Amino acid sequence: MIEQVINNTKEQAMMGGFADAINTAVIESLDVHQDLATQILGKDRSRNGFADIVYELIAKGLNASVNKQNIDLSRFEYPQESYSKSI
Repeated sequence: MIEQVINNTKEQAMMGGFADAINTAVIESLDVHQDLATQILGKDRSRNGFADIVYELIAKGLNASVNKQNIDLSRFEYPQESYSKSI
């Protein structure tokens, strides 16, 4: 797939089976994703750990965006109580 993107225009890659290769990859990954979802949802410890990882990734991405765009977040207030209830 990478070679198709490097060597062809988007239209050529799509005609060359790129979309079909993506569909095949998604279908083949269904079992793996199902297994991972079952593991995460199966135990409180796994759910909490996953939530922690996702939070950290989002926070890191937001911090990078804020620093890149020079946005001042101090003007925004988020009540912790309402946030924790929605989780």
